[in-house]
Order: sequence, then structure tokens, then C-alpha cells
Amino acid sequence: MKRVVGYFLCFVGLCAVFTACYYISFRRALNHYNDKAVERDHQILKSLEEYKKQEILLYSNQQQIQVTPEPETSTTSKDQDIILPNTKYILETYQLKDNSLVREELAPTADLIGLTRNEIILKLSEYMKEIPISEEMDGLYGYELLSFSPKEIVIRKSYNADMHKFQYYVAVRDGKVIVYYSDRKTVYDQTEIDAINLPEKDRNDLMKGIEVRTRDELYSLLESYSS
Repeated sequence: MKRVVGYFLCFVGLCAVFTACYYISFRRALNHYNDKAVERDHQILKSLEEYKKQEILLYSNQQQIQVTPEPETSTTSKDQDIILPNTKYILETYQLKDNSLVREELAPTADLIGLTRNEIILKLSEYMKEIPISEEMDGLYGYELLSFSPKEIVIRKSYNADMHKFQYYVAVRDGKVIVYYSDRKTVYDQTEIDAINLPEKDRNDLMKGIEVRTRDELYSLLESYSS
């Protein structure tokens, strides 16, 4: 009987020990879980605070952004103004040699009517690239637009008579004496004078090319070759 009671007491003791161990382990696990839960809650609160800060910052930036409307494009820009039939056309002629300036009021020519400011500037530039021989002989060196509006335009031609020291250039082509203008390419007169019949000095001069200042000098030179 005593042995049974001993076994029973041992069993009760072991149960008590196991129960105590289980309770202690449970409490430790519960405390650990609670600690982790508190830590997670703290992290969640921190994330929420950061999110609110970002949201407030984003809203503040959006409030500061201002949309600047694009300026309206005016259809009455000066670049769109054109020369009209009733536009006053002032042509200035400037002579550098004696520093003189002459102003003429003219009616716009047909090739100017309807042009814009930029188109006129381009037209004058193209003219200077291919100057007529008569203008070149007069010493034209400038052609510019001084002012522009639908009411009035002012254009100036500038000349320097001393730019060209000669008006004609005499040489030989195909065995004949030929006279060019000062540009040395535009033919003024194709004579029938045979260069081979001229004195050696004259032939040598013609081979080099002879610059002649005036028409009288030109006629005198050609007459000497014919006599």
C-alpha cells in the first residue's frame, strides 16, 4: 500500500513539475510575443508618421506649382507686315567720295509690293551678289534697308567712285582684240582687230590685259591699233 501511495505522489510531483515548466515556458513565449507586438506597433506608427510627412510635403509642393500660360502669338507681328501700294518709298543715294546724300520719294516698284521686311533684306542681299555692270562701274558697295513699316520704307545705296580705277579692260580672245567692262567678263565690244598684226609691245600688253579708265581713252587706244 505504501508503494502505491509513493508512486502516486511521484506521479503528482512529476505532473506538478511539468505543469510548472509548461507555465514558465508559456509565460516566456507570451512575454516575447508581446514584446515583438509592441515593436511591430512602434514600427507601424513610425511608418504612418513618415507617410503623413510625405503626403504633407507632396501637397505643399503641388500648392507651390503654378502653371504659366503660354503667351498668345500675335498675328500682327512686324514680321508679317508687308509693303503696300500706298507705302512711302524713300531711296537714299550716298556718295562716299564727297560725303553727299540724296533722298528721293518714290512709289513702291512692283517687285517690292507684298514683301515682308525679311524678304526685302534677302532681295537686297541677292542684288549685291550679282551687281549689274553699270552699278559696279559706279562703285556700288552697299545696299541696305534702313527702316521698314507698312507706312514707309527707307533703302540706301552707297557708292564709292574710287573703288574702280578703270571702266574697261582690253585683251585678246581668239586672236582678236576684245573690250570688256571692268568686271573682266562682260563684253563691251568685240573688235575685228587682229592682234598678230600689232607691234610686239602692243601684243605683249594685250596678253597681260590693259586697264582703261574712260571711254575717250578706250577709243584712242583702239584707233592706234587700227592705224
